[in-house]
Amino acid sequence: MFKAVSTRNLRFYSVNHPPSFFRNPAEPPKTLDELRRPATAPPETQISSSQKLKNLGIGFGIGFASLTISVTLGILLYELLEKLKENERQLALLRKNQKEMLIQMQNYKKKITLASVENSKKHMMIQGKMQMHIALLRQQLIDQGIDPVSIDEAIEKFEENSHRIWLSVHILCSGQPKIRVFTPPFKRSQALPASRGPKHTFISPALRPIFPACAASLSLRAVEGLDSRAILHRCHFLRRISCNTRTTGLSV
Repeated sequence: MFKAVSTRNLRFYSVNHPPSFFRNPAEPPKTLDELRRPATAPPETQISSSQKLKNLGIGFGIGFASLTISVTLGILLYELLEKLKENERQLALLRKNQKEMLIQMQNYKKKITLASVENSKKHMMIQGKMQMHIALLRQQLIDQGIDPVSIDEAIEKFEENSHRIWLSVHILCSGQPKIRVFTPPFKRSQALPASRGPKHTFISPALRPIFPACAASLSLRAVEGLDSRAILHRCHFLRRISCNTRTTGLSV
């Protein structure tokens, strides 16, 4: 049996070389004691406990720094989000205030426009009342056989004897204070009701010939001076009044 095994081993090693433990002289095979003794790392690969503590401290510092940076970045991001929300609220409030101001401005413009329209209507009514008053006075003169003063002559007298100061108009005429009796206050026309019947004013055919013929001149004088229609009305009767040489001032 031993012979058979040996022959088989010989056949095996004749084909395959047997293991060699002395092929590398720099690495001799280990002895039995070295095999039984636990393997120890070379001195240069051993890490001391102080080095381990140092590495542990470095790792802890890196982790703490990372945590601090993360918390700081989170706080900064939260503050930025809060500021962004606050800016959005301020912007929404500003837009709301601008919208309210725009609405108030539009309402104010509408109010001013309505006031202008009302003032225009008021002045038109006053102008119509003054024209009616002048027409009735001219009719009285015609009924008495006296020719009324023409519009051109009245305008000429007005230009000669009127003096404008800011928004007031003063007439300087030669005569006694009794001329005030013939000058009805202009505010009485404002105190009259604006309308008692239809909205449109109709002139009686009997009064149309004695109405002033130059309405454009009246409108022009109304623009140049305050209440100039009343002044024209008073100028119509300057020629009919006997005046002295003394000069008096009449405020309109």
